[in-house]
Amino acid sequence: MVKHINFYENLKEAEMRLLNSVVMYDNDPYFVIAISDHKEDGVFRIYLDKLGNPNGLAIERLTDIPYMHDPNRGKLLDDYLEKHPDCGIIRKMMNSKLFNQFRPFPLGMSNFRTRTYYIERAPSRHTQQGLTRSMILCHLVSLSGDVDGLRQSGPSLTSMSTYNTIKGIYPSAEDCIKNLLDPLVANTAVGFHRDFAFVRGPVRSLFLAYKHDVIGHLVDNDLSCIRIDEKFKHTKEVVSNLGIFKDIRIK
Repeated sequence: MVKHINFYENLKEAEMRLLNSVVMYDNDPYFVIAISDHKEDGVFRIYLDKLGNPNGLAIERLTDIPYMHDPNRGKLLDDYLEKHPDCGIIRKMMNSKLFNQFRPFPLGMSNFRTRTYYIERAPSRHTQQGLTRSMILCHLVSLSGDVDGLRQSGPSLTSMSTYNTIKGIYPSAEDCIKNLLDPLVANTAVGFHRDFAFVRGPVRSLFLAYKHDVIGHLVDNDLSCIRIDEKFKHTKEVVSNLGIFKDIRIK
């Protein structure tokens, strides 16, 4: 099998697969704003805007970034980064092993404003290899479930919520329970794990969601006992692997 120095055969293919999508570099998510072949060593340069900035992406905050369709964008971006080294954009070599061959990365629970969504990749094939918003299906995690099944709503691709999901950053299970029992807290659910969330029910009741299904009830509104519905008894092992519940029962 032929291995290309830039992973892709040519610049056009690299742009088709990665431009305006999210990829992982050194275990951090970045938005690909440009790819250039202007260097004489034959290695493409890829320009990345880091997710997770509370102020948003650099390309959303700064109006003078020359990354659009100028044929000299590589040279122009290099000059810009030399003058603005702390702007939030980085340049990397396309053949870096830290891209991990642009493999897919895990998604999961996303805490967005007062709601929680379970986000996953759509099963249909796409030409792009990096993650785009059109690839994401958002399931609203709630007692009533999704009226429309799979929603194209929820957090944006480059939001802090999506960044936290990709990185697996969640509040503790204990903090989630404490806050959902507080009448002043507006959240309807809170994810505490990539695959799990607590869901607020009526009259101070709490439920456990696994991915986009509500599977059980917290008997005493704490971690002492979870009662899993018979329909979801197959989830007992993954719930047990959380290691947070003292007692797990099947209803």
